[in-house]
Amino acid sequence: MKDKTTSLFGLQQKYLKNKQPFTYQIASSIKSFYVKEKENEKYVTPILKINEANINNDEIPNVMCISAAGATGKSELSKYLSAHFKAPILNLSRHDAVGSNTLTGVLFDSLGYEYAPLFINQLRSGNALLIIDAMDEGYLKTTANGFDSFLDNIVSISKTSPNTCIVVLGRTQAIDHTYLYLDDKDVKTVLLNIEAFTIEQAKEFINKQLGDQIYEQQYIIVRDYIIDTIEGFFKSQSAIKQTQYLSFIGYAPVLLSISLLLSKERNYKKLHEDLIAKNDKNINLIITIIELILNRDKKEKIDQILLPDLLDGRSSSFKNDVSPVIYNIDEQCYRILAYVLSKPISISPTGDNAFDSQYEEKIESWIKEHPFLENKKIQNAVFESYIIARLIHNHQYSDLVYEYLNTKYKDAFMLFFLYDKLCKDRNISIRMLPFIYSSIKSLDNSERITSLSIDETEITDATIYCDISFNVEDRQFDYQCHFLKNDKIFIGNYLSNIFIDTDNVKVQLNQNKCILIPPISITCDTIFSVPNEIIIDNTTNQNTNSSISIECEHFETDYSHNGKYTLVHRNKNAQCLTIFTHSRPDYPFDTFWNNEINITDLNEEQLKFFKKLRKTIALFKSHSKGRMAKFKAKIN
Repeated sequence: MKDKTTSLFGLQQKYLKNKQPFTYQIASSIKSFYVKEKENEKYVTPILKINEANINNDEIPNVMCISAAGATGKSELSKYLSAHFKAPILNLSRHDAVGSNTLTGVLFDSLGYEYAPLFINQLRSGNALLIIDAMDEGYLKTTANGFDSFLDNIVSISKTSPNTCIVVLGRTQAIDHTYLYLDDKDVKTVLLNIEAFTIEQAKEFINKQLGDQIYEQQYIIVRDYIIDTIEGFFKSQSAIKQTQYLSFIGYAPVLLSISLLLSKERNYKKLHEDLIAKNDKNINLIITIIELILNRDKKEKIDQILLPDLLDGRSSSFKNDVSPVIYNIDEQCYRILAYVLSKPISISPTGDNAFDSQYEEKIESWIKEHPFLENKKIQNAVFESYIIARLIHNHQYSDLVYEYLNTKYKDAFMLFFLYDKLCKDRNISIRMLPFIYSSIKSLDNSERITSLSIDETEITDATIYCDISFNVEDRQFDYQCHFLKNDKIFIGNYLSNIFIDTDNVKVQLNQNKCILIPPISITCDTIFSVPNEIIIDNTTNQNTNSSISIECEHFETDYSHNGKYTLVHRNKNAQCLTIFTHSRPDYPFDTFWNNEINITDLNEEQLKFFKKLRKTIALFKSHSKGRMAKFKAKIN
């Protein structure tokens, strides 16, 4: 296919014409299957990039696979398509683990035995549309075979359709696998990616949020200044056509933050002057916008309304001491998290029990109206990421942050960049590492692959020190990390483009499910393998170095969860995993054991250089795109 980008309107005209509206009654007990009734008037349709397709330019695909980074508009697109075409959504984030005949089962459970066959026939004939959202969550909830069985169900319904009948949406790794699996089953499929807004789309988005204010000249000036200054979040139309990627791919959450600031502004001229004076660019301007919203909430609610009564009769010195500490940015962020998690407040802002008690009584009801909150949820991924990145460095609040991360948070790429800017000491905790890693990995696509390197630098009697480096295209983000010798590093569910070079570190694979995507190179003291399923997926990165190398003193396998392991090799024609240990690991890893490595004759300095060389080669070979790609053949 020659044309690599399309508007949503163009996509609809080309692939989604003549779809009949869904008119069947859905059983009220089914929460994962529904139709979005009303179209969002403020929605701005995205531009989509066609990454792969197994069809000719004039053919209609049976399935459209749409991917994007975390919190960048997939669910809003699914809602738009549902409302626009009156088509049902199967939301896998609300559904139990999928498997064989899940799709057919959902249709029969939702529509009954009378109407489910009618709708399935409409799908088969191409007269109806079905949307399946959150494929990535469905992928993580079930086993590899269970997910593939679910895809087989899609194959059986879609393969006979002359027109597109199913649209699936999710994050890159799950959608890549879906596309490749469907392609292998000879299903006509197209793989698309949601592109960053153009500058004109960004302006349209903000205008739709603000309504009548868009006609004020000063509003237009400050809006354009903000968009022009946040370089890298939006693309020019020519950049999209040339498929040139910029620093970030921020979408609606960034614009919602800008819109909130502008919607509450009464003096655009002063705001413009203040922003110019700060001279912030890129991510720094995003932080400035967030903090302007927080400071305004303090000024207009607390300083002007609440504090005058509470401070009446107090000494001047007390008033001066209270004003800076009450409802400051950290306190606001803490209160927002506590409210969302339904946790009691356990702070004493001033240390004066009488004042703090009165203040708490008043502020408890006010926090519900905070501009960052909506329906007891944090409004968007930018606000959420800022709160996490801000509070994680405050030991007073960090435990609450981790509770939120483990119970409420879903990956958002913005967390990585906000954390990077707010991490002044350049230290990262191993507790935070998996969240930062999954955040940056959500940026991966066919043209951008991110990587993580961990290098041991020092060891004392009790502590290990490491350098941590994240690489995004040609940019490197460096941190230090230290932890106790007995601590285990856990990195995440998806491991890909990871290079660990240590002698004393213990690495733990995920407890439930672990997906290994080459290239991976791990040298460490001990691997603790805990998951009940490990997927070795050598399909999604076919153009990169396809090896997974694990070298360790000990490879410990935990069978306590269910007494057995499931190890799935996605690409059976290319065994890529090799495990180097002194003694053969337990089943099922014994198949991948290689004890022929012989570096015992090297002295300590030679061994150090050998490991550095091996890592360097692995890093070079991982580049299938970009400026380093031209050296790949020479390195091989």
